[in-house]
Amino acid sequence: MLSQLSIEGYRSIRSLSLDLGRLTVIEGSNGVGKTNVYRALVLLQAATRGTFARLLAEEGGIPSVVFAGPRKKNEPVRMGLSVRFDDFEYELLCGPEPFVPKEPPHFALDPELKSETMWVRDGGARHVVLERKSGAVFARDADGRRQLLTATLLPSESVLSQVSEPQRFPLLAAAQQQFGSWRFYHHFSTGLGAPVREPQVATRTPVLSDDGHDLAAALQNDSCHRRQRATGRGRCRGSPGSAFRGGAGRTAGASASPGAVAAIAERARTL
Repeated sequence: MLSQLSIEGYRSIRSLSLDLGRLTVIEGSNGVGKTNVYRALVLLQAATRGTFARLLAEEGGIPSVVFAGPRKKNEPVRMGLSVRFDDFEYELLCGPEPFVPKEPPHFALDPELKSETMWVRDGGARHVVLERKSGAVFARDADGRRQLLTATLLPSESVLSQVSEPQRFPLLAAAQQQFGSWRFYHHFSTGLGAPVREPQVATRTPVLSDDGHDLAAALQNDSCHRRQRATGRGRCRGSPGSAFRGGAGRTAGASASPGAVAAIAERARTL
């Protein structure tokens, strides 16, 4: 479960650490930054999907999204986002790309990820399983060994969106699945031509999509499960479990079981 969100230098938010529960309600008057908290979560998911730079560009680019208030003298322009789950923590820090004289600023809106870190939680201890800093990237493999990633990575996108080796790096793949399981229903179009109004092929749908195109199937799926629980009969099978711990149909679920987390953490301590 997501238990904490921290934001540094994003739009109107200079520094915020927010503890979260199974249901968290944020209230306040207009302009206090409620939407910025929500958008921070959207950005984190975008980072793991490889759409971080594009989403920031839609907000005006890195110059527009960093903290808009006063800064200390010589303070670097940075935006940081981090989250804590039951099993792991993830943090990224980004800023503008370095200025290169005489180079056309074709991608001046793009961010550059200055650092990126992921830890697995083992009781009260934390163990680094991903570290990106000063252009170098290290990750723990399935045996807990620290591996240097030599592939060329885009500086504007997260490592999680660019490393697709679930058998070699099961914890990174499981974290990507965790972020990918999030859904955002901030803008749900219901007008003419909206996806929710278009005919769809019905499949079992335990989670409603962001655009609502599978609303009918999701409602029917819920109705089926309610009926099954009430009568003890029915053909509905399989509600997904925790995205990090794995569930039916998830490719990295078995590799990222609690036992695997503990084994990799133990290996990390001894290497």
